[in-house]
Amino acid sequence: MNIKLLTKLIDVPGISGYEKNISNFAINLLERKEYQVEINDLGTIIAKKEFDQNKKTIMIDAHMDEVGFLVTGINKHGLISFAPIGGIWSEILNMQLVDVWTINLNNSYPGVIVFPSSSTHQQKGKTPLIDKMLIDIGMTSDKEILDLNITIGSTITFSSPTIFTKNRGLGKAIDNRLGLYLLLETALQINLKDYNYNVVFVISSQEEVGLRGSRTATYKLNPDLSIVIDISPANDLVTQEFGKGILGSGTMIRHQDAHVIYSKKVINLLQKVIKENEIKAQDYFSLGGTNAGIIQLTKSGKTVIPIGLVARNLHTGTQIFDLNDLVETQKLILSLLKTLDEEMILNLKERF
Repeated sequence: MNIKLLTKLIDVPGISGYEKNISNFAINLLERKEYQVEINDLGTIIAKKEFDQNKKTIMIDAHMDEVGFLVTGINKHGLISFAPIGGIWSEILNMQLVDVWTINLNNSYPGVIVFPSSSTHQQKGKTPLIDKMLIDIGMTSDKEILDLNITIGSTITFSSPTIFTKNRGLGKAIDNRLGLYLLLETALQINLKDYNYNVVFVISSQEEVGLRGSRTATYKLNPDLSIVIDISPANDLVTQEFGKGILGSGTMIRHQDAHVIYSKKVINLLQKVIKENEIKAQDYFSLGGTNAGIIQLTKSGKTVIPIGLVARNLHTGTQIFDLNDLVETQKLILSLLKTLDEEMILNLKERF
């Protein structure tokens, strides 16, 4: 496992719509491996090489954006108001550490989210709305903040050290920088000449605010088959119930989520690859969704294979995942690509 690369991917900022830094980092890695890289108007990256128009095409998608916030106001006392970008629960924000970024994303300043104590904004036992919360970065006036090149529209990310133990990792942006890591490691490791089909890598933007980047990329590429890599919530602190997601139980066989009912052919293929390659895996049923939901609806409909692992505390600054689950998921991706061929791709396109 490339811990150095994984740490960098987690640490680099890139909330939905403001993915410049993480995008540039990924592009640099891909171009060093001689991929031809295209960036569309939404900021989604499309990377390919040795592309043959006469072959079937598999698209591998992972979104790069993380949830976060935008600065919406700066008051005369040097406190910042903000709005969420992506799904974030207000209940987890009290005294949360954040990084407030300059408007050009070149530098950041640490801050803390504070709840107003006025009875107008907060009642005992109730959490105030996000638009009533403030961020304190230690300044005393709006001028001091503006002098830092922080202004309305500046981005804010969760602040957390990226920590690894023997079996676990903790940090911000686990969703979906683990997926991006798996995509990049696949792109850097495989030899495209080994396959009788094209593999195109899509690093999509703005997933957390409506599955936007993958929609336009899929429409342009019109792939014969898509593989979507994403992270899903573990529910093992609440229940050890079958199908709910347990850390350390391996990669996922995702049967169903809020947007997709995966075909039995896809599930059977995943089960076959997992069994033949002795990959540790768990069944999973999700209340959420991934880019697969929008990819399947593109043009006349697309077949999608879901890949991923579970993590605790998604959409917070303290997300936790199991390193062995990540390893098993990487094994599944590489084994799946070795198993697939053009005939199988055609067969999967027929749902029944």
